[in-house]
Amino acid sequence: MATRALSPREKDALTMLALGYSRAQAAESLSISRHTLRVYIEAAQFKLGAANTTHAVARAMAQGLLVV
Repeated sequence: MATRALSPREKDALTMLALGYSRAQAAESLSISRHTLRVYIEAAQFKLGAANTTHAVARAMAQGLLVV
């Protein structure tokens, strides 16, 4: 399945989660609200065809989209 490209902020959001940050910590580190972080994560999940956030991180890593 071909996936749509992730935006830089979607990659940032998934990278923070891959590094073990909580959603609150990731949002604070990226200087965005938790709501905005959720929007980025949900968009990434959709683009990657992922069932949940963990699945999205795994798919992005498997495709070489995240540098952790």
